[in-house]
This record gives sequence, C-alpha cells and structure tokens, in this order.
Amino acid sequence: MVNVIFISAIVILCIIMAVAVNKKRVLNNLDSDILSGKLKRIEIVLNMAVPIDEFETIKLVSINSANSATIKVLKSGIILTAKSNSFFKGSDFGNYGLLLFSVSKEKSEIVLRQTFST
Repeated sequence: MVNVIFISAIVILCIIMAVAVNKKRVLNNLDSDILSGKLKRIEIVLNMAVPIDEFETIKLVSINSANSATIKVLKSGIILTAKSNSFFKGSDFGNYGLLLFSVSKEKSEIVLRQTFST
C-alpha cells in the first residue's frame, strides 16, 4: 500500500513538473516571436475604478481570493476566470491568448498581457 502511494505521488509530481516546463516553454517561444517582430504584446491595466480597457473589449468583474480574477468579454458576453500568471481560456483572444499577468488585491488592480500576430 505504501509503495502504491509513493508511486502515485511520484507520478503526480512528474505531471506537475511537465506542465510547468511546458508552460515556461510556451511563454519563452512567445517572447522570442515578440522580439523578432512576428507578434505584438500589449499590457492592459484594469482596476475597480476603471474596469473597462481602452478598446472597450474587456471588463474587470471581480478580483477573487486565491490570486485570481474574473473578466467579461464585452463583445461575446462570456465571463472568464483565471489565476495569476495563467491564460484566460476562450476563443475571444486568438491563438496566443490573454494572460492574467498579475493581481493586486491591495490596489484592486489586475495587469493583463494580450499577445497577437502583427
């Protein structure tokens, strides 16, 4: 029984490490494409006082516990939630997505990074 638990723990640890390495690889590839001019990245800062971005596409709905945030995509009406340093899942942001770069509960503010092809 102890061996089964030990092997299960090792498998779970390996999966977590593989996901982290793959995420880092994806982000590094995006960074090199941005530097080469194939992609463009914009940074969007939203807070509860100014919850809608300048392009009127995203609205900050809430800053949640566990370092996550909820947004509403104004064109589609879809509501999405992501944790800090994770992508919002959805088809509204193309192939490269919208990254919740940081969350500050103290400032009631989030920083998003949107990457798209030029």
